[in-house]
Amino acid sequence: AACAPGAAEDEDALRALATAMAAGGKGDKERAAAMSAWLAADGEERTARFDSYVRAFLTADGTPRKTVATRAVRASAPGFDAVIAAEQARLARAVRDRKRAAVAAATTALLTLGGAVLDAYEERKRARGGLDFDDLVLSARGLLAHSGAAAWVLYKLDGGVDHVLIDEAQDTNPEQWEAVRALTEEFFAGAGARAGPRTVFAVGDPKQSIYGFQRADPAKFSEMKDWFADRARGAGLRWEDAPLETSFRSAAPVLAAVDAAFAAEDASSGVIFGGRAVRHEARRAGQAGRVEFWPAVEAEAPEPPPPWKPPIERIAPPAALDLLAGRVAAHIAELCDGRTMLESRGRPARPGDVLVLVRRRNRFGDELARRLKSAGVEVAGADRLVLAEHIAVMDLVALGRFLLLPDDDLSLAEALKSPLFGFDDDALFRLARRRGTTLWARLNAEAGADPPRYADAAERLRALLARADRAPPWELYAKLLGADEGRRRFRARLGAEADDPLDEFLAQALAYERAAAPSLQGFLHWLETGGVEVKRDGDPGGGAVRVMTVHGAKGMEAPVVYLPDTMATPRSRAQLVWAPDGGMVLWPIRSEYWDPLSRQWRDAAQERELDEHRRLLYVAMTRAEDRLVVCGWAGRGERKPESWHAMVERGLAGLPGARKGDDGVRVLQCAQTAAPDRADGR
Repeated sequence: AACAPGAAEDEDALRALATAMAAGGKGDKERAAAMSAWLAADGEERTARFDSYVRAFLTADGTPRKTVATRAVRASAPGFDAVIAAEQARLARAVRDRKRAAVAAATTALLTLGGAVLDAYEERKRARGGLDFDDLVLSARGLLAHSGAAAWVLYKLDGGVDHVLIDEAQDTNPEQWEAVRALTEEFFAGAGARAGPRTVFAVGDPKQSIYGFQRADPAKFSEMKDWFADRARGAGLRWEDAPLETSFRSAAPVLAAVDAAFAAEDASSGVIFGGRAVRHEARRAGQAGRVEFWPAVEAEAPEPPPPWKPPIERIAPPAALDLLAGRVAAHIAELCDGRTMLESRGRPARPGDVLVLVRRRNRFGDELARRLKSAGVEVAGADRLVLAEHIAVMDLVALGRFLLLPDDDLSLAEALKSPLFGFDDDALFRLARRRGTTLWARLNAEAGADPPRYADAAERLRALLARADRAPPWELYAKLLGADEGRRRFRARLGAEADDPLDEFLAQALAYERAAAPSLQGFLHWLETGGVEVKRDGDPGGGAVRVMTVHGAKGMEAPVVYLPDTMATPRSRAQLVWAPDGGMVLWPIRSEYWDPLSRQWRDAAQERELDEHRRLLYVAMTRAEDRLVVCGWAGRGERKPESWHAMVERGLAGLPGARKGDDGVRVLQCAQTAAPDRADGR
């Protein structure tokens, strides 16, 4: 509104420019028409035409056009270049200010709505006497640092606390550090209520700080380390900062690959702190190790179909992801065939020695598990799964829907195909085709026919229908999975991995009955809309290949580690941008409203994400004890230099001992020269 109505510095000069452009080329004429219409208008009409006028001088992102008028037009009067530059600068300021105004208005509305939601949430918690995890942290911090009771609490603690241990200190968030600061303040204030030394022992590695979504910040770790150092030295107390560069986990080639991957300056951001390079010494001297780097797998080009083949089926080449899953599965199967030795253990490799780490849960894990099962290699289920999406739970839900409505043909068909009844396609097709009635009625009609599974299924379903009328959900399903041998049937088809979701399914049934009337319909609806997630702890002694996310594998290790998900890089799609200190948020709504401040905060956030992306690679590589395989599949788009695959490739290329074969695979290895240090029998 301030820019549109006649605020140009020299409108007469702009009119002269528009007149000259009207006699120019096609582009000149189009822009001249928009300029003339705006200059001839006034009041609200000029405001309404503002966008078209701006487009004559600025690009879509608000930057000055390189060419507003052609050279011939600009040469026709000596002052036209200055007129164009001045108007472009004025309009650029106006566009920037309009973006700021839009972001301010949207953010104000968001904070108003968000504040009301949070107030309602707090009121609900107060009414129920409930606390969430953040409440526990903030209340503890407030009690120790701000409230009137802090002095009494600290006095009591001073009488009973001698030692404070902070484990995984790099993942401690600022509020938790404030509680730690308040707890330990008195340690450095002279004599306390108890005689004797008091200690603070913090264990942490900033290179492994990968929980930014929980507000962990490696910079805060360094800040608190300096705070403790200043307090200890000021009080004349002993202070030790012990960097541990000796690795007790990984063999020398793995550590050499790690050091090389983060040696370059562009790969060290977010990983190197205090100017100290990533450097490791192997405690396991003389133990065999091997690192393999595979070229990225690309999708195969589709072959032309036969000229006269009818177009009745879709022909598509396998995706790069599927090709890599097949190659990794074949490699693991060969590794675990009983002929490949793990020298550090003095025995052949087993499926339980293998850990496959991915950046995120996607189709690769499912495809790899399918390929491994086809190859006869035992594989554990996903480390996390949504309960209602597991196939065994979906079968139980389908059976429950049939028990609620026997005319539900689809649910009955799903139940019959499940391990509970074991129908194959032929048996179900014979029952369902040309039935002229419900599937349940047809099953009862065919109960005396061959095959006998029809009669068995009908009898068991009638018993379940009778039981469903009076039994609560937990009792109904517990008997089905127990005395009726449903669990045994699921295990026979799906393996032992079905136990976790089945156990959680029964636990949820029991939890529902404690909170609501024991209704089968209510339970099924509650289960499907609840989004219950099951977390599985990877069992290194389980004897199966484990497929996990890097976050889920934090603190774990394995003799053999595969890193297949290495080509992607962080792509933030967040609609909210936070200030670097976390104290303010902005909502730019859409891309056209991104103002300079929003872009600045977004770029800073993206750089923080890239720093954590590099630390995540460090954690992933250092899970390997003896063998590390780095591979990847190439999707659409260019291969980015900040990807894990590119970082490892550049690092290994600079190691003299990392030889590259004709197939493009680069190998770094050392032989066993000492007795096995982790022998665990055969």
